[in-house]
Amino acid sequence: MNSFKKIMAAAVLGAAMTGTAQAGVVNVMGVIWDTDATGIDQDFTGRFSYGQYFQNSASQFINPANVVAGDELAIYGEFTAWNGVETNPGSVLGGLVGEFCPSCEVTFGFSGLKADGAGSFTFDDAVINLYVDHNPNFSPASTSLVDYATYATDGALFLSLKVDDIDFAATGGAGNQYLSGSLALRLSVQGGPAAEYFDTNYFNDGALVWDLSTSSSAIFEEIGNNTGVWAATSTGQLKGDTNVVPEPTSLALMSLGLLGFGAAYRRRI
Repeated sequence: MNSFKKIMAAAVLGAAMTGTAQAGVVNVMGVIWDTDATGIDQDFTGRFSYGQYFQNSASQFINPANVVAGDELAIYGEFTAWNGVETNPGSVLGGLVGEFCPSCEVTFGFSGLKADGAGSFTFDDAVINLYVDHNPNFSPASTSLVDYATYATDGALFLSLKVDDIDFAATGGAGNQYLSGSLALRLSVQGGPAAEYFDTNYFNDGALVWDLSTSSSAIFEEIGNNTGVWAATSTGQLKGDTNVVPEPTSLALMSLGLLGFGAAYRRRI
């Protein structure tokens, strides 16, 4: 029995030491954040800047006033804060390099959000994919509109999210429903290396359960003089909950303790 106590004590001490070293900090593909961060308005809060434009089935830029059912709202952006950690000045190529992603950037691409022609959107195939790029080259404010899709999605997949529900409030007035407005999304985690760190079913309003949510608002403006190309840039937030996934060492120590318990139990019987 004394041997069993020693084994369990060692396992508990080792697990405690591992937990102390790791605390709530995780590192996924070079993205570092504290899952126990304080001073933010949700357990997890990420802030992002983005650019967006409408395109038709031929991938041509279109005026929001001419949007018809089936036209897609394409959105590409970059995270500027990740659970309370802000970014540092941008890289030479314009990508924001933050302390939460040293020498890299976290970008995203949003596809599948299509106008229904009546002032809202359909989202059956809408997804948001987050990427980690260790060669930063994207910035919503300086990247050319034609390069948005390329530079925002040329990193490695970090997290994939599916759109479960949307809430779009148009502010453009009759005939210009898509000119300006606010958009809130309810999202579920689908995959990617960071997926296991995000809590599922974190939000529940009694009618729908979802994992993460976003909120943003924007106003479209014509780029240049009589160019016919309209776009909008703005900022938004991604909110939810993240946790530390047990390290292999901690799991091994736990297993060791259980094995010791089993051995001691067998000796007793």
